[in-house]
Amino acid sequence: MGNDAMDNDDKDAMAPLDEQTQAPSEADTACIQETPEEEIVRLKSALEASRREAQDNYDRFLRALADLDNYRKRCDREKSDAIVFANESLISDILPVIDNFDRALEHAQSADALVSLREGVTLTIGQALAALGKYGLVEVKAEGERFDPVFHHAISHDEGDGAGEDVVTKVFQKGYTLKGRLLRPAMVAVAKRKADLPFLKDRLPDGSR
Repeated sequence: MGNDAMDNDDKDAMAPLDEQTQAPSEADTACIQETPEEEIVRLKSALEASRREAQDNYDRFLRALADLDNYRKRCDREKSDAIVFANESLISDILPVIDNFDRALEHAQSADALVSLREGVTLTIGQALAALGKYGLVEVKAEGERFDPVFHHAISHDEGDGAGEDVVTKVFQKGYTLKGRLLRPAMVAVAKRKADLPFLKDRLPDGSR
């Protein structure tokens, strides 16, 4: 039993010595084995890799910046062209109308000038309205309609002659809407009771009847 105790004491005394004599870790070995010259080479290699990566990132940044600048210039050019040529289609549709007016003037030199001129102008006006109608132009309904101050502008009043009160009896100038929004109101005459005419006459523009 005494020998066993001594053996245990010997083991305990030797344990710290065994721990101190263990083999160093790989990291410790690398640090120990790397010479200053090797460390310099390693650091230079890492620095060069970082420089290449930074240069690649900078080159990508410059390319992205150039692409963005080209995109902005292209948008500005397209916007400018859209403004300059916004009415190109409209003008192309109106040119045939002008051509027909020219033909009507040519035919006005003939013996049947008045008849042909009337027919030509009527057809040309219809063609012009059809062309403008493709772009949202719509004529305001007026004659025979009940007066609407939103779409009609009364410049004269009539006794009515059978027309109901506040009914448009005559159109002096047609009105139009463009895509649902009023472009200009129709200049009209409106039927009123005879008793109201003296009072209304003072409220009409100068020269109205």
